[in-house]
Amino acid sequence: MRCLSNTLRGQKGSVLAVGLLTLALLTLIGIAATTTSTLESQVAGNDRQQKEAFYAAEVALVVGENVVATLPNRAELQEDTKPGRYARGTQPAWDELNWDDTDSEAVLTDAIPQGLRQVAANPRYTIEERLFRRDSYTIGIGVPTGVYQFNITGRGTGGDATAEAVLQTIFAMRYD
Repeated sequence: MRCLSNTLRGQKGSVLAVGLLTLALLTLIGIAATTTSTLESQVAGNDRQQKEAFYAAEVALVVGENVVATLPNRAELQEDTKPGRYARGTQPAWDELNWDDTDSEAVLTDAIPQGLRQVAANPRYTIEERLFRRDSYTIGIGVPTGVYQFNITGRGTGGDATAEAVLQTIFAMRYD
């Protein structure tokens, strides 16, 4: 019995030391988990902002395509007289555009889906004639026919103006 009692006396503080080490380790794990979840929350928020900007730019492209599709003829594009409409080769590069009422046209709020109405700014678009491709289709005497191609550029923002997406498409249209 005497040996057992001497052994136990030598280990009286070890339970406290092991308990404190375990508590410190669990605290570090808790802090790491909190930091990770905060970071993941920020990443998810940034992803949402970028998706909103992308979808807003898509809306701008669709509106620009609809404008071109509803023009009765090519002359109605009225390039260089309406904001955001450019003749071939005259549109500034997308990163040089001011994306305001002088350089582009805004999408009306009614045309923006309800889920995207919280974006920082209404989506905007530009239309530029890309080229005219003649074809063998003939109307009347000597009237050249063909297909016009247009560069349509759309810009959208997320809920925060720092999230920005710029998309471009080529849209073809035949005017008779």
